[in-house]
Amino acid sequence: MVQWWAGKAPASRSSPALLQKPTTVERPRILPADLCVGCIVWLPKKELDRDDIYCNCRWCEYPFELNEDGYNHPVVVLRITQRKGSSIPGDVLCDVACITTFSDTPLLIFLQSRNRRNRKAIPVFHPDSMENEEDEVHTVQLYLENGRKLHKQSYVRLSHVYQVPACLLRSLSFHARKSAAYLTRFDFESYTTLMNQLRLPRDVVFDTREVAENGRQRLAELARTEAGSEVEVEEESVASSLLAWVTRCLIGFAVSTIVFWLMCGE
Repeated sequence: MVQWWAGKAPASRSSPALLQKPTTVERPRILPADLCVGCIVWLPKKELDRDDIYCNCRWCEYPFELNEDGYNHPVVVLRITQRKGSSIPGDVLCDVACITTFSDTPLLIFLQSRNRRNRKAIPVFHPDSMENEEDEVHTVQLYLENGRKLHKQSYVRLSHVYQVPACLLRSLSFHARKSAAYLTRFDFESYTTLMNQLRLPRDVVFDTREVAENGRQRLAELARTEAGSEVEVEEESVASSLLAWVTRCLIGFAVSTIVFWLMCGE
């Protein structure tokens, strides 16, 4: 049975504060072992020597390139897969959806906006978006584990899903001791809601404590699975080649036999 850890993340690497004043110049790089579905990480600004990032949605008629506005923003990890052809643990790709503030648009303004449908986004719950305790927002929202909150009112875009190498991703926090990807994560219900909104199958879900304790083991299993699939593909290729050779031999033998009997008949 798949479970989602609803308790606290390991105390040694957890903190309720997010996106505080930076103590380092750059955000720390994400450790692949700390990645999990539903976690929120940072996609840094685009570098000239990097390949472009494209949408891999099945509903897109053509690959949609991630524009400049999508970089230097947070993204939510939807799915984690081993890079095809690689058996190196940690060489993984992440399907992600972009997170935006829509230029600091408040939640109530977002809900009242006439072009809300065109934005194709789902809000992330933020307690400061309510003017007072009596305010109620009757809309679907996404919630972070352990009552955490993002720095600003944010929204997950639903228009496209992009595939990004894990090596490009960085921590949401500037603080090295708070940089583990699993520390900022949507809860199980919110992740499920998001995948339903995107019309995508839910990935395997591990609870947060298991991610923290067994991340390297999970990466090794992914790498072994990909290596096994490569062997199966190679075996299938050899079998197909052998079958084709046997078929050609049988056809040649049949043709030779027919010709022989025709000559004998003459």
